[in-house]
Amino acid sequence: MTTAGRRSINTATYSSILLAGIGTAAVALLLVYLADAFLEFNVMGLYLDYLLPVGAMLVGIVAGSGYGMAAWITGARIPRALLWVVILFQCAAYFYAQYLVFERMHLVYKDTGLPVGFFQYFDVAARSFAFKSSDGTSANAMGVWGYAFRFLEVAGFAAAGVIIPLFVRGIPYCESCQRYMRRKVATALPASVPARKIKKSDAAALAAYQEENRQAAESAAKALDTLSEMAASRETASLTDSLTALRPGTVAANNRPFRYSLSLYLCRTCPAGDLVAIPLSGQGKKLKRGEKMEFPIPTEGDAGHA
Repeated sequence: MTTAGRRSINTATYSSILLAGIGTAAVALLLVYLADAFLEFNVMGLYLDYLLPVGAMLVGIVAGSGYGMAAWITGARIPRALLWVVILFQCAAYFYAQYLVFERMHLVYKDTGLPVGFFQYFDVAARSFAFKSSDGTSANAMGVWGYAFRFLEVAGFAAAGVIIPLFVRGIPYCESCQRYMRRKVATALPASVPARKIKKSDAAALAAYQEENRQAAESAAKALDTLSEMAASRETASLTDSLTALRPGTVAANNRPFRYSLSLYLCRTCPAGDLVAIPLSGQGKKLKRGEKMEFPIPTEGDAGHA
């Protein structure tokens, strides 16, 4: 298929992706409206530790889920430009959600009885921003600083909206078939020996431990080279078997200080695929990810795979 052909197919599907995103945004805003109208619960106003707008982020994820799901279903690759469009749509959706809350109030000025404008309402609401304690009492209004928290809500809602599209965008993609690949095997390859405590004064034990780790890292590098050669040679069956053989030791490997996360993605239509290896170190909050390495499985006669 020509490049021009691919572009025409993708261009034709972008409108459906945007419509799907608008649809899930409408559902998310409806839920926000119903929660406010019937439960008097402001979902968008939920914060964690007074800084993280978890409510706006959760609603944003739901609102933006349609973009990612539609891209996966249609097989259209998500370009960066579309992500910026999603962010703009999310910002518009946030203010529309605020407008829905404003409309339900039917606010008027006491003196004149004239209706209050949305921007006047938003300004007062921002300046009146205050956190409630667990006993229901409210702190003093923050004044102009309330706009900082409104900004956090907008940013959290918009950024959360691209989480699922970004996840889909990161999945290996078959350019020839215009489809996202499916992960067939996921496992881990140990690149160090298990961590153990050694006294600093025990130089011999430290040297032996370092040598064991060097050998484990060297062994992992050789194994990764073998797997990458299988991918380049289109030995998909052997590659799948080799990765499957590693799966029983996945938990043990993930407990090592250094290891590789391995995933095999295969196209659902053609023989193309990708072996993805991510170096990992540390555990829990100290977990660090190295640069992702991709080893393509080309189709017959194909020089490479994106």
